[in-house]
Amino acid sequence: MRQFPDRIADEIILLTSDVKSVAKDTARRVGIISPESETLDELSHRLNISVDEIEPGVVKAIVVTGLRLTVMDAEELDELIQSYEEIVFAEIKPNQKVLIVESCKRMRMVVATTGTDILDCPAVEKADIGIGLGLRSCDMCNEAADAILLNSDFGSFVSGIQEGRVVFDNIQKTICYNLASNLPEFLPLMLVVTCQIPLPLGATFILLIDLCVSMLPTLSLIYEKQESDIMRRRPIDPYSDRMLDNRIVNKSLLQIGIPVTLAGLYVYFVVMAENGFMPEDLLGIRNSWNSEAVNDLTDSFNQEWTYTSRKALEYTCQTAFFMTIVLAQLFDLIMCRSWRDSLQKRGICNRVMILSVLFEIFLAVILCYVPGMWRILHIYPLKFLWWLPGLPFSVLTLGYDELRKFLIRHSEENSWLERET
Repeated sequence: MRQFPDRIADEIILLTSDVKSVAKDTARRVGIISPESETLDELSHRLNISVDEIEPGVVKAIVVTGLRLTVMDAEELDELIQSYEEIVFAEIKPNQKVLIVESCKRMRMVVATTGTDILDCPAVEKADIGIGLGLRSCDMCNEAADAILLNSDFGSFVSGIQEGRVVFDNIQKTICYNLASNLPEFLPLMLVVTCQIPLPLGATFILLIDLCVSMLPTLSLIYEKQESDIMRRRPIDPYSDRMLDNRIVNKSLLQIGIPVTLAGLYVYFVVMAENGFMPEDLLGIRNSWNSEAVNDLTDSFNQEWTYTSRKALEYTCQTAFFMTIVLAQLFDLIMCRSWRDSLQKRGICNRVMILSVLFEIFLAVILCYVPGMWRILHIYPLKFLWWLPGLPFSVLTLGYDELRKFLIRHSEENSWLERET
């Protein structure tokens, strides 16, 4: 695979001990040298000039013999591989295969090398991905290889690359989904410190979100089917691409995490206001709120609250915040299922996800309404109306994400919108 300034391209280089004419003919028949391409020696013969008189890169294809390779230094070999797109090395020795692999790796290419006999082992072991050809390769070559083609079919690489991309894609989706719930767990604590308000979300609820509610939906993303553009994307560059990149952080924290946090805080303030504490009156009362000695704290309507009644209200607000995050994560799960495909195109075919969503809803209802939960986990029953204020935030966020995907699908490839979001 060769890296160019503006793209990353897949490229096959033929290394063989066959004579030059046979190697060139084989390369043309299998498409390594395209039918319309003129090789460097053919151009030299047509113009009746020496090969050395032709500037590198004038033609796309070149056939290099092992004899010529012996007089090249490392810098000349690097320049040759950079200058031509269709390359065949003929009449080469096993040690020269290693030199070619090393040259490719010096230019930060990801090198995959196939081998069949014991003489190919050094090159197979030196490559980033050594590939044995199953029964056609000797046992030592298969032992040195990172992957073995059991059917000896070179076309099997397509299926392997596709499967690898799907796995990589789904792992990124699980990371995105998990990170999205971290912001609504963290920002309320910052508000407590900076604004001195009663705690919106306690440690018990954070543990319930991370260990109980989110676990199955996270695992269900592993079973997502491939996206429609999975094989049209550029290859992953191991030198610059990361599992957790800026796009994942952008989507999980900014595009999903902030709306979920706002939804939870909005529900928190709604419940507080319904019980007499307006948002502006909550600022700076944390010390008095948490003091067991204060049993006459007044709300916005001059009603007095004891320590026990205040704590019951605080846990009710935390329960409302928790349930808002649970509902929001159902929408987050839908958003994290794809980067480009619409909800209509993805459909509902992930059975593991359906079961995980049903389990999440069932668990939330059980935790909220089973008698005695307030004694164990400080979870208080909620009015039905307190489930609703956070829904518009989730619906609008899902609508935004569908619009973003629509614009990406109808814009040029690798557009600014796709790169950043």
